Amino acid sequence: MDMQAMQDLRAACELSKRKLSSLAEASTTLFFSRYDMRYTASITRARFEDLCADLFNKTMLISKRVLNAAHLQPGDVDEVVLVGGSTRIPKVRSLLSAMFGGRELRQSINPDEAVAYGAAVRAAMLAGDAELNNLVKLKDVTPLSLGTNIIGGRMSVIIPRNSPIPCQRTETYYTVDDYQDAMNFKVYQGERTMLKDNHYLNKECRVPVPPMPAGQAKCDVTFKIDADGLLTMTCTERSTGQQREVNVKRSEAALGQRDIDAMISRAEEFRRQDQEEAARVVRDLRRQGRWV
Repeated sequence: MDMQAMQDLRAACELSKRKLSSLAEASTTLFFSRYDMRYTASITRARFEDLCADLFNKTMLISKRVLNAAHLQPGDVDEVVLVGGSTRIPKVRSLLSAMFGGRELRQSINPDEAVAYGAAVRAAMLAGDAELNNLVKLKDVTPLSLGTNIIGGRMSVIIPRNSPIPCQRTETYYTVDDYQDAMNFKVYQGERTMLKDNHYLNKECRVPVPPMPAGQAKCDVTFKIDADGLLTMTCTERSTGQQREVNVKRSEAALGQRDIDAMISRAEEFRRQDQEEAARVVRDLRRQGRWV
C-alpha cells in the first residue's frame, strides 16, 4: 500500500467533508506523482449524508444513552451546546435538533476552540494546577459496572456504571455453605445479571474464613478506583480481620468503545429476560434450602 497516496486521499476527503458543511457539492483533484496520475472527483451533500448515515445515527444513540444515564428526558435539557468540529455538519445539527423537539441549538461557541480548551483544562487537572480549584470539573466515570460473583452464577454490582472516578464502595457478603473454609471473589464488569454474560477480568481474591453455619461468616469487599484508573479489590473477613488484596490496571480492564457499546445495548435488549432468569435462580436456590 502506498502510504503517502493514502494520506493524500484522506486529507482530500477531510477537505471535502468540510466544504459540504456550507456547500451542496464539493470537488477535489489529486495528483499522484509516483504514478503520473491525476484523479478528480465530486460528491454531493446528499451522497455524503447517505454514506455516513450509520455514523450519524450512532451519534444520536450515544446522546440518548447520556440522557438515560442522567435519568433525563430531552425536554428536561435547558440548552444544547454544540462542541467539536463535526457539529458543523448540517445533518448532525438537524438530527440533534429533532431529538430535542426541534429546539434551536446554541452555535455561539467555536467548536474547535472548545475542544482545545477542554484538553488544556484536563491537562492542568492531571498536573494538579491549584488555579483550577474553583472550577467546576468534569470527572472520568466508569464505562461499565464493576462487581463480583455471588451464588447462582449471578453478578453483584459494587461500583455502578457512570460512577465518578476516583471512587470507593464496599459491600458485605455471607457464606452460603455450612462450615466452608474460604470465600472466593472474582472481578467482573458489565451490565447483565448473570456472570456468563459479563466480562471476567481474570482477577480473583480468596479469603480464609472460620468454619461456621451458612450466613454467619461475613466478608467486606471493597472496590477502590484511584485517579489513574487503578482498581483495587480488598476482601476482609469480619471476625478474624484476615485480608486479601488484588489490583487491576486500567489497561487490564479496558475494552474498546465498540465492545462497551455492544455490552450496554445487549443489557438494554435483554433486561427483562435477565430479571426473569435471576428470579428463577433465586427461587431454585430457596427451594434447595440454600442461603441466598
